[in-house]
Amino acid sequence: MSTWQICVSADLCIVLSEFGSTFMHVILIVPRSDIPEQIRADEFDAVLPREHIGTGYLASALRMNGIDASILDAEAYDLPVASVLEKLRFVKDDAIIGITCNQSQYRYTKLMLNGIRDIGFEGIICIGGELPTLAPNFVADTLRDLDYIFCGEGETEFPLFASLIHKGNNEFRAVKGLWYKNGDGTLVNTGMPVAIRDLDKVPVPYHYVMKNEKDTGVPIKTVPAIHGSRGCKWGSCTFCSTAESHRRIIGGEGWRCRSSKNIIDEIAQVKEEFGSRYFVFTDEEIFDGTSLGYDRMQDLCILLKDRKIGINFMIGCRASEVNQELFSKLRSVGLSRVLIGLESSSQRCLDAIKKGTSVDDNKAAVEIVRKLDIELIPGFIPFYPNSTLEDVKKEFHFLVEYVGYNKVHKYTKKLRPDYGTPLFKMLQKQGRLIGEFPFYSYCFKDQRVQNLYEYLQRLILMEGEKDPGNLYRIVCDW
Repeated sequence: MSTWQICVSADLCIVLSEFGSTFMHVILIVPRSDIPEQIRADEFDAVLPREHIGTGYLASALRMNGIDASILDAEAYDLPVASVLEKLRFVKDDAIIGITCNQSQYRYTKLMLNGIRDIGFEGIICIGGELPTLAPNFVADTLRDLDYIFCGEGETEFPLFASLIHKGNNEFRAVKGLWYKNGDGTLVNTGMPVAIRDLDKVPVPYHYVMKNEKDTGVPIKTVPAIHGSRGCKWGSCTFCSTAESHRRIIGGEGWRCRSSKNIIDEIAQVKEEFGSRYFVFTDEEIFDGTSLGYDRMQDLCILLKDRKIGINFMIGCRASEVNQELFSKLRSVGLSRVLIGLESSSQRCLDAIKKGTSVDDNKAAVEIVRKLDIELIPGFIPFYPNSTLEDVKKEFHFLVEYVGYNKVHKYTKKLRPDYGTPLFKMLQKQGRLIGEFPFYSYCFKDQRVQNLYEYLQRLILMEGEKDPGNLYRIVCDW
């Protein structure tokens, strides 16, 4: 039994492995994102789990293949780059460092990579996740301390890659979705990543933060994430980088799901091991817009009831998928909170972003969850590139007065042009993009909106305004 450990603080220790006797060690790192602290506290901590579910899945896949894997999560534990580097000083060069990276984690990742080489680590460094899947060429050009780039899902390909490295075999053609530079500096691509079709065969994720809490004797406060499906059938929203990354994995067509039994087995296991009673489903699209998705959730209701598991949970979905009959059943077995992608109260805006829903869908969804006494977390964007001041006021009036939701973070929420998305390409073509990667932005066409947005940003991010009521009054009086 391996007992190698990476200490990340005085009272926290991440155990490399509970089993396994190989000499191959993989350290998986989750970088900290560049989300401002004021926004992070208001929006994310109250809704999302602390654990990085994709990294948990990858750790389990590595372990299932006999490879020791540890996780160093700078996001969950709010670690600065210097703290991460201090932990990595003890890592030997025969280890593999694997980093996950989305666009908001890019700058932290770049600083960390420079530091890893500076402290003398000469082993293999790999990167994967949403950003490398979207833009492998960009990553290869700007993160020069990397050795390998992975696109797509890693549960099958990364363990294969680690096994080949362990055996001293550098013939990587069988590892799909891999990018690396050969001897003359030419970028080599082994082919498109392979989508995992049968998700029931993927080992359940390693819930590493909860295990640390349990092992150190502190109360387990971490909310476990359940990822019951992958992909989005719709894939049309112009601002969605997740949809773009799935297009690279499976061509953008398709939604894959775990069986209801497989999901319930994981929930029961996590509840038994950690005592968890509240779960968050982190699916990009929990329904697929057809009978398959609805039938699966019907089965989930039956299994939760028959097995008397007794939990509360949160899901996310589109407004058009809020069905009173099904949501009533979900409510009866523990659905207590739902994140609904309303996005806007303007049909013009919904059509512009190709959401595929209507204002009537939004209103109907709000009324159904209100009637069923389910807490609503609205996915909502008050500021759009072409918004007029009148549009912005109507958006906030709908959000605050009709939906009944008023949080500070919404006053900084503008439609974001993530790299590679249709929105990004449109604004780039129009010559409206400003800033630099990864935080591209734009100026609003209506100068009144630009002035209002800049003023709200200054109040919240620089002066620490925490009263959403005051912010709402400012918008109404602008």
